Amino acid sequence: MQDTVVLKKHAALFDDMGTALGLDLQTQAIGGDLPLEEISEAVLRCTKCAHPEKCARLLAVSDLQASAPPDYCRNRDLLDNLQEQVG
Repeated sequence: MQDTVVLKKHAALFDDMGTALGLDLQTQAIGGDLPLEEISEAVLRCTKCAHPEKCARLLAVSDLQASAPPDYCRNRDLLDNLQEQVG
């Protein structure tokens, strides 16, 4: 049960970070730009982050419009690549 809670928390963090960066991860997944396997891997990478609370506080800012993921983000490269595909 605890594993499910952790996975859901980090899935939400990953999705919220995408939203803060102006990405629609669901649309990118449906369009084939973000394979489901990569989403799973991204969530697992996120669970290994040393700063999930810091990330959650950052994302809690309602008007956050980030230009890049934080330096500590374990999915920074993936999110940067997705931004390039959109931009």
